[in-house]
Amino acid sequence: MGEGTCAEKAVRSREPSLPAEYIPELEAACDRAGLKWTDFQMTDNTCKPHPPAKSILEKVRCLAALHLAGMACNSDLAEIMGW
Repeated sequence: MGEGTCAEKAVRSREPSLPAEYIPELEAACDRAGLKWTDFQMTDNTCKPHPPAKSILEKVRCLAALHLAGMACNSDLAEIMGW
């Protein structure tokens, strides 16, 4: 649907999923616009929790592992650290 175009079609809901009671009205609107409701896809746009931030100790361990991987990594380490 709309392949090759930049047009986007979206229905937003305040609920975690689209309430089924709205679907007949949306199907009718699609019909009037020459679209097929069945061509649309449901997506989950809920915000997932962010992973915990790495502590400074974890960052130091990571950089130490890079350093211990070999002297060839020193330039990479310097670039990462901004030296």
